[in-house]
Amino acid sequence: MSLEGEFDYYLKNAHGDIVMIAGSDGTVVKEYAYDAFGNEKPADDDTGPPPEPGDPPAPAPDPDDNPFRYCGEYWDEESGTYYLRARYYAPRLGRFTQEDTHWNTSNNIYGDSPGENPMPKITAIMQSGNLYVYCVNNPVKNTDPSGYSIIMDLYWIFLAISTQITSPLTATVNTAFENEATLNPQYSEQILAANPFKDKAVNPGVQSIVNEAAKYDLQTDLTVSVGVGKNTSFDTGISQTASMSKMQSYTTGHIGGSAGLSASPFPINASASVGIVENFNGINSITGPRYTAGGSAGFVGYSYSSWFGDDTRTRSLNFSTNPIGVYVGIDYSWHIGGK
Repeated sequence: MSLEGEFDYYLKNAHGDIVMIAGSDGTVVKEYAYDAFGNEKPADDDTGPPPEPGDPPAPAPDPDDNPFRYCGEYWDEESGTYYLRARYYAPRLGRFTQEDTHWNTSNNIYGDSPGENPMPKITAIMQSGNLYVYCVNNPVKNTDPSGYSIIMDLYWIFLAISTQITSPLTATVNTAFENEATLNPQYSEQILAANPFKDKAVNPGVQSIVNEAAKYDLQTDLTVSVGVGKNTSFDTGISQTASMSKMQSYTTGHIGGSAGLSASPFPINASASVGIVENFNGINSITGPRYTAGGSAGFVGYSYSSWFGDDTRTRSLNFSTNPIGVYVGIDYSWHIGGK
């Protein structure tokens, strides 16, 4: 911005509001502050002592010719409104001065032209109760530079996305460090202090879900079966067993055979599963011979396995290339890695 041949610079906050004008030498020329709906207020609350009787009148404030204020939009001093292209916005009312021009009887929300608008805009639905409403009554999160529809601030979008991504991760890491500290009480303070997420906020609901899941020992598995004869197959695969409560994770391999009824048109089938390990007690409890049984319908099934001479069992949900079938089998598991 150039005033009287000198350049001044606009400074904005995260919402896009003009909060300061600085001169070319960096000095502050003017400061602004706003409430949520864009009404200007004093930039600070230090108004000084009240005038005493007989004091000369305070000088009139310098005229402010800066036209860009709240949301960086054009401020019309005479009408007390902001020009937002399609409509004018009156911050003193918190409302537009004209109806939403995007709203009309051919809009799909009324059900008049589903062919033209098969998917109504959720923001239009939210504004349907008041055609003069500004930013769906939430100008802290939203802006409306066009006068047609809101734009959610990038900060809030980033915050929403990052929360969905990091909250489960933070909850899982917190639970893992707490379990490790419980298993090693003599080093609990050092372990908890080493948690890189210890000061990160996490959704309490997510944390409770992770804590509940941590009570179970889980196993994932990938198995490939090769048909041998009409109703028998040779099976081999790899499994990953994890116990957050014991802070143990093991990779095991398995090989064996099964017999049953199958409707698969393929000579080779694959299945992936995830399930719960009952009575898990270290690597020795999930290695050695075991028997298996299961079935599938519509490519989704259930499997059960139990190790001989031990009470360790798995119950799993399967996803298989075999559309329908049942089987029983025997295989042998061995330790590949992990601790």
